Amino acid sequence: MKTLYLNRDGDLEFDSNGELKVVTEKDELIQEVRMMIQTNIGEWFLDPELGFDHSTVLVKQPDYEVIRGTITESILKVERVDRVDKIEFEFDRTNRTLSIHFVAISDDYGEIESTEVI
Repeated sequence: MKTLYLNRDGDLEFDSNGELKVVTEKDELIQEVRMMIQTNIGEWFLDPELGFDHSTVLVKQPDYEVIRGTITESILKVERVDRVDKIEFEFDRTNRTLSIHFVAISDDYGEIESTEVI
């Protein structure tokens, strides 16, 4: 597949010729998973089930197994992802961020891997 490239801030970017950047194949799939994780469930009115339930991490005593399950569930919402092999995450309480590292498997591209920060 081919789609417009979105940077880590979710913004479109232009190449050196002034054309919109595009992303294809494996990188496009990783971008789709990244956007699934960064989107808070219920945030997009056309599909309220799209995204990751950020409320699972916005508590004083987060339940790590619930977070792991919610992250896995959101990644598996991407149709071309067949399974999730690994999820690691780390809270940065000072900066109030959550780093999520995942390894997933796709029939189309094999292993895909990325680290996302929300």
